[in-house]
Amino acid sequence: MIDVRLTPEQFAEQSRLQAASFGALCRRNAAVGDSIGVLACGWAADVATVQAITAEAILVSGEAPQRLYFQTAESITESTREAWSVAGDLEQFTGVARVLKDGRSTLARSLEPAIVGQLSDAWMELAEFSDIPAPTIMDLSRARDERLGETDPRSFIAARRRESSHLALRAARSLAHGDVESAVREAYAADMYALEGYLVQTALATDDPYLLTVRAWWDLVTDAITRISDLPGDFAASVAVIRASIVTSMGEPAATRLIAVLPRH
Repeated sequence: MIDVRLTPEQFAEQSRLQAASFGALCRRNAAVGDSIGVLACGWAADVATVQAITAEAILVSGEAPQRLYFQTAESITESTREAWSVAGDLEQFTGVARVLKDGRSTLARSLEPAIVGQLSDAWMELAEFSDIPAPTIMDLSRARDERLGETDPRSFIAARRRESSHLALRAARSLAHGDVESAVREAYAADMYALEGYLVQTALATDDPYLLTVRAWWDLVTDAITRISDLPGDFAASVAVIRASIVTSMGEPAATRLIAVLPRH
């Protein structure tokens, strides 16, 4: 069982680490000219930074900290919806940095003044992304369609769940036949199918029409998995190491919801 519950102090630290990780992924995507990756990870870094500052404000606030946190969480959701409800205007931007800057303005308008005052120093510098062209709506639509294939989002989610369950059964059969290596590989694939379905479902729930949050979280999780140096020889221990990498990179509150949809191994 993976315990992902966090104290407020741990949540603040988690958010800062995620902001830094998303920033690093943003720069990595920029290095290969991946404007969609820059946009997705850049926006995720900005939101994680807001979460960190809000959590820290709660720690020093003696007045209704829950109200401050939930108001900010609601503002982030509404600002995300507002930012992407006018996605058709992306063509007006000359670079992805300008898109991110405009998104910051949208986000800042809905936050407490005390939080906004700390953001200018906390948000990552955007100048290094000025030469990356902004993705067009056609670019975003193509990337979304490539992920979903020939299906609509809800059918994709259902298919990923079926594939995850099927691979989990294959892993169990491989393990029963003593093929631990195949069992670990199939269990890993089952978890990643479940993860992708969960991410698309969450994107739908937060009105993310181009699945940018899916791209950001997928980059973060796969980066964490590549950092696993070695796996134990035991099936259960190997699965535990991989899952710990997945859920800790996601962090709370997403980790608790993700664990609930991972297949049983």
